[in-house]
Amino acid sequence: MTYWILTSHLASIFPISVYTWSYRNRKDVESLFMLLQTIFIVTFSIFYHTYHVSDINIEPRERPVWTFLDHSQSTISIITTVIYCLRVKPPYFYVYSYVVQMLILMLHLFKHYHLSIYTLIVCSSIATVIKWYTIFRYLKFYKILCTLVIICGISSTICFFTAVNADDSVYIPYHSMWHLSIFMTAGFGSLLRLKLENKLYPILRGREQVTSIDSLADIELEEKRI
Repeated sequence: MTYWILTSHLASIFPISVYTWSYRNRKDVESLFMLLQTIFIVTFSIFYHTYHVSDINIEPRERPVWTFLDHSQSTISIITTVIYCLRVKPPYFYVYSYVVQMLILMLHLFKHYHLSIYTLIVCSSIATVIKWYTIFRYLKFYKILCTLVIICGISSTICFFTAVNADDSVYIPYHSMWHLSIFMTAGFGSLLRLKLENKLYPILRGREQVTSIDSLADIELEEKRI
């Protein structure tokens, strides 16, 4: 059962595949950023969770390092995934991401873990309010995908708070389910983004071109939004 907490990371293949496909076809650097970030985060998480598997012996002195990397980067990845899926465009994507990273890192360095959760909620809420029009479009065009994102997001929240401060008999199964649900949320969310990008700006003959799906005025309005 303890190995399940490691094998559950295989769910990351879903969002990684979407990021790879998006970058390959649309050449958007934000997708490459998310791809590399996810690979690093999965690596940190696997090394951290080896401490929950008794058959694997890892140097005890390294545990604080992997714990810090896993906890801080996992929190950071959630907000970057949110702003990525909400289609925040460069350079604002990188500015917002960097500011949040610095806040989260400082809070984790000073062991204010609960404050980092509040920071995550506030920053995600701000991005959601700013990008309300993108959410409206998701709900308008992709109701099934939106439902899957909501279900997986709620499941990940329940699993996370159930596993917090629990003993291993509860922590391992629920945190493993958190891995599955959070990666599924990221995968479905990034798929929403890709589908809407392809709808608004179809790629024809290897080049991005605007079609009559949206009026030019509508597209200009969208581009002015963060």
